[in-house]
Parts: sequence; C-alpha cells; structure tokens
Amino acid sequence: MKNVLIINGHEYHEIAKGGYNAALCEAMESYLKNNDFQVKNTIIEKGYKPDEEVDKFLWADFIIFQFPKYWMGVPSAFKRYLDYGLSGGHGKLYAHDGRNDGGKYGSGGLLHGKKYMFSITMNAPEESFCDRSQFFEGKSVDELFFGLHKAFNFLGMEPLKTFVCFDIMSNPKLDIDKQRVQKHLEKFK
Repeated sequence: MKNVLIINGHEYHEIAKGGYNAALCEAMESYLKNNDFQVKNTIIEKGYKPDEEVDKFLWADFIIFQFPKYWMGVPSAFKRYLDYGLSGGHGKLYAHDGRNDGGKYGSGGLLHGKKYMFSITMNAPEESFCDRSQFFEGKSVDELFFGLHKAFNFLGMEPLKTFVCFDIMSNPKLDIDKQRVQKHLEKFK
C-alpha cells in the first residue's frame, strides 16, 4: 500500500475563498482511498506543527501540493509553511546542501525515491502559456514554478506531471476538473 500526503496550500482571500482547492483535495483523497492508498492531509490554513509535517513527508511515498497561483507564485501561508517546515527538516529531509561530501550543490537531499505533484488552480487561461505572443512569453506553468520545483529537487524528490485548472474564476468547470484530477492520479498506481 502506498502513502500519499495531500497538502492544501490555499490561503483565504475575499475573491478566492478556497472552495475549488478544497473540492479538488476531496476528489483526490476519494480516488486514492478507493484505490488502496493511505492518505494523510494538511490544510495549511487550519494550522500545523512543523515536526509533524516533517514526519508526514518521511511517511509519504507521494506528496501532492494543491494550491492556487497568487500573483505568479504561491500564497504567502504556503510559502511560510515551506520555509519553516522544510528548514525544520534538517537531518531528516536533507543532510546538507550536497557540497559537504564532495557533491554538487543541491545533492544533499534524503528523500530519494519519493515523488511530488503540483495541482494548481489559476484564473489565467491555458492559452496564456507556451505561446510567445501571450502574457507568459512562451513559458510553461512548470517554468513559472521553477523555484518551487527546485525546492523539492533539493530534497531528492522527483516530480510527477503537474496538473492545472485554468480559468477557474472566469470560466469554472469544477465537476470536469475533479474528474480530470482523478484521471491524472492514475499514474500513481
């Protein structure tokens, strides 16, 4: 049986109350439990204890980060979770930066064999990515979140394909997106 940690990184905002992200987390959890996965959750807004989060990272085979794109990045509460939670994992999540034993910077992670997945909600339309004439100048969603990917690579983790719900405020399709995310999770088997 595989272990999955789902982290809901949403932070309340008057125009982004969190229902979409919560519904996607529930759809993922339902799918995973119905397919014989053990699931634990963290809802950042409800609070957490950094030591317990480190233990959850060690327990998990897969970690799913569900979060909205706020101003081209992650919500501040999610960033704070990463800053305090990951730094508190010294000696458990990472040994050092990698150079201490003659390796290259970024090679001191201790979570080899573990995988992570980003599930991102945003109001930007899909066509605004990967097209040089559009707002993101030909960049992909993963390029927008390059720094976040590197944080988990630093720990030794490998990415799974990112899942994205586009245009969620202007053209929401929650029922379709819940089905899409469950289909996306088939690669966890």
